[in-house]
Amino acid sequence: MAVMIIKIPRVRFERGKENAEYKSGNEILELVRKKYKKFGTLALEEIHVDNSKQQEADKLIFQNSCEELEKNERVIFIGGDGTASKEIKRAYKKVFGSLEGFLSFDFNEEIKNIKTEKNLKCIEIFNIKKEEKAKIKKAVEIMGEFIGQY
Repeated sequence: MAVMIIKIPRVRFERGKENAEYKSGNEILELVRKKYKKFGTLALEEIHVDNSKQQEADKLIFQNSCEELEKNERVIFIGGDGTASKEIKRAYKKVFGSLEGFLSFDFNEEIKNIKTEKNLKCIEIFNIKKEEKAKIKKAVEIMGEFIGQY
């Protein structure tokens, strides 16, 4: 069973500067790489977006998400501030017909236990700032549980 990890550095601009969530995906991936030996066998992609062009970025995220969801049995999306979430969910629903098997970890909300979810095909992790070490650690644990299930 293949697992694809897709990083999406999608963030809103604030006064011309990217916000603090932009680099959190790199931090999470580095910790996953160090902690889980299986990480080296996983496929890793990045959807490159121009954060100053919101509509173009959203369209690109939707199209790429559809393609990756069709090709891979399980997908992890790691994002910035959550602006990509709507497009990923829309793509998932287009590919699978519903959001069954989809789990979103928005770190501005309460975090669920992944072990209670059945038939997961896709998870997304958003709203973590690089300096929020406890959230990054939790994201690494979530990814480890999901990766360990295959």
